[in-house]
Amino acid sequence: MSTQTRKLSALALVASLYALCAAPLQAAQYCVESSSQLALALASAAQSPEDDDVRLRSGTFTLGGNIALPVSGALTIRGGWTLGCLLQSSNPESTTITSATPGEYFIELRPQDDDLSVERITFEGLYAVAVFDQGVGDDVLGSISLLRNRFVRNQVGPILRPRDKDLRVENNIIVDTEGASLTILRAHASAPVDIGVHFNTILGGSKGAVFTGTPGVARFRNNVMDAGEGDGRLEIVFGDVAVHNNLVGAIALESGGSASPAGSNLVAIDPQLDADLIPLEGSPLLHTGTNTVGSGLPATDYAGNPRKIGSHVDRGARESILGNINTLVVTSTANAGAGTLRQAILDASITLNEETIAFDIDGSCPRIITLATPLPTITSTLTIDGYTQPGSSPNTETASDNSVHCVALFGDGARVLNLAPAAKQEVTVRGLAFYRSTDAAIQVSGAGRATIVGNTFNTGTSVFETNVPDYAISVDGAEGTRIGSHQPASRNIIGRASVAGIRLGPGTGRVVEGNFIGISKSGVSAAANGIGILVIDGEFDGVDGNVVGNSVTDGLRVQGSQSVMNIQRNRFGLAPADDAMEPYAPNGRNGIRFEGGASFFVRVNRIEGNVGDGIVVLAAVTGADLAHNFIANNGLLGIDLSPNGVNPIDTDTGASGANHSQNFPELFTASGGDAAGTVVGELRSANGEYEISFYGGECDSSGFGEGRRVIGGVVVNISNGTEFADGTASFTASVTNTGFIGLDGLAITALASRKSGPGSSILSTSEFSACVEYQVIELFRDGFEP
Repeated sequence: MSTQTRKLSALALVASLYALCAAPLQAAQYCVESSSQLALALASAAQSPEDDDVRLRSGTFTLGGNIALPVSGALTIRGGWTLGCLLQSSNPESTTITSATPGEYFIELRPQDDDLSVERITFEGLYAVAVFDQGVGDDVLGSISLLRNRFVRNQVGPILRPRDKDLRVENNIIVDTEGASLTILRAHASAPVDIGVHFNTILGGSKGAVFTGTPGVARFRNNVMDAGEGDGRLEIVFGDVAVHNNLVGAIALESGGSASPAGSNLVAIDPQLDADLIPLEGSPLLHTGTNTVGSGLPATDYAGNPRKIGSHVDRGARESILGNINTLVVTSTANAGAGTLRQAILDASITLNEETIAFDIDGSCPRIITLATPLPTITSTLTIDGYTQPGSSPNTETASDNSVHCVALFGDGARVLNLAPAAKQEVTVRGLAFYRSTDAAIQVSGAGRATIVGNTFNTGTSVFETNVPDYAISVDGAEGTRIGSHQPASRNIIGRASVAGIRLGPGTGRVVEGNFIGISKSGVSAAANGIGILVIDGEFDGVDGNVVGNSVTDGLRVQGSQSVMNIQRNRFGLAPADDAMEPYAPNGRNGIRFEGGASFFVRVNRIEGNVGDGIVVLAAVTGADLAHNFIANNGLLGIDLSPNGVNPIDTDTGASGANHSQNFPELFTASGGDAAGTVVGELRSANGEYEISFYGGECDSSGFGEGRRVIGGVVVNISNGTEFADGTASFTASVTNTGFIGLDGLAITALASRKSGPGSSILSTSEFSACVEYQVIELFRDGFEP
């Protein structure tokens, strides 16, 4: 066996844990200033079931051995912090992790039940950095992110294995690797997964990037893999990868692998980069990337500079400052005439060029543009960038928002902006404050798309207005329109809309991501909307990573014939920060309310503190998969399937109604050691295959539970039913104290989810079962038999 093979085997199998200090019971922030502190902080944070933040000071950290850690809860590891870890540099090269023996030691992280993100760190002279998704059963959700890192002279480039977690590899530089520069190993998945590898520069290595396994939805866009001393090759083994707008040495397909290039890929040509890997003038990378990526266009490049300078982004990790579009500058707050926003929009509409509207208005912040009549409808590609106004700045915080908006638009009619881009046209609006409209501050329609990022609506500046619109943003059609993104700089603050903060009308493929809705910039106080997000008659829409609270009625309401919708990683009824003095931002009725439609994937959301039920499913709704969320402390039930209140265990066979009236399991006992044990119960339902998910949580006054955290699961099959009567399946399943100090006395509840048909992954989930109290049997208190 070769040395490389032995090391890869060790990398996959090693289970040593740096358990050098006790895991904290609550979320923690670690400031790491020395090599010895690095191992301690990572070990402690990895054991904590809460969201932890490991901050590395600028400098060099040297490994004297391997680090291999299973990771419980969410973990973020970020470099570039100054003294006391109070401020962060935008330079990913200011923090370096290296090996005492070049090429010898590795870092392996195995996230289990939540997100893992590694950002702004240089890894130099290691064997490898590996992230293996180690979720088991229901604990396989979340995301893995490698953002703005540099990998230099390592034996093997990053090795990533997403199982059921989304994967983002974005804005990284990988150079001078001995083996393959990037390897993505895809394991079996039970959930829809998105893999995005975007804006990376990979130079050298025996291979550029390797996808192996069955990747599911995988996208490879805007990357650069120069042949260098290697072959710059993209290798796809099994499965299909969408390959768009890259520069590669070659594309190799093996063992049934396939590529779906829908854009222009450049093959085996000189990228023309300078010493800092920035495209030179005349480079084929300039303005030739695709502006649309699955996870949303990042706000910055590898170095923290604006990602999009020209008409299109550059390929690779670095964005050149060379532009190719016209800039129209607004210098006046007047309603019309030279130098006004109105005139700039008119001027942009009469050319075939792509323009940006920038702002340079004299006076203090905010500068208010009061519109006597509606602005012209925008139909062609245009960017309106309020952050160009002196004094303005985008947000950099996670649990609050420090953006500064120095341009405020006051409407005097139904709308402030009416965006109706034609096919293949895109309008971007960023960095503006919106007030005083009656219908919607921004209305989007048409065959093109819009990108609305970094704005504030009816709140968030020193202006206070009592006039509020029906909607902050309303969208009809406009396939691919994006409101916000995972980038903090792209967050919209949406408040005080009388009907709904955001309305998605008929259309497809729109995404609402990373916004504060009903939450002020402080992350604490309210800016209530009637409904947080209202979705009507769409398909393939997504609601991802938003904080939705303080709504008069529902956080999210879905109506009409909406179908195939992903709702994931949101917080309904909670403030952005777990450690906020007031953690709840309760929606006045339900966290999520489904009134119509089918095929909903509701995953990894936190639904807590709402006045009514956490999730409501009305009779017209089928196919809502609800079993992978954290639901607690709501005023009524965690999940309520119509009719209102706890439903009886009745006949499922041939049943209609909400989620086909799926019965919940009946739990008999829960017992064992304090760390692990078993639950015994039974499910009565129609013939078919079911997932039973067990939760630790709390009982409400009805005696039925809510699910704070998954502690186990089992699959059962019912085959003894008839055409007219249900069958039964008994189960004895294992549970562990995942996320809890111990199981002793914990309220245990469960959900049953039935697959909708042979080969289908769409589940119909029950209400929560009645609770049973977990009993520790003294014989097994330590988790072992005597």
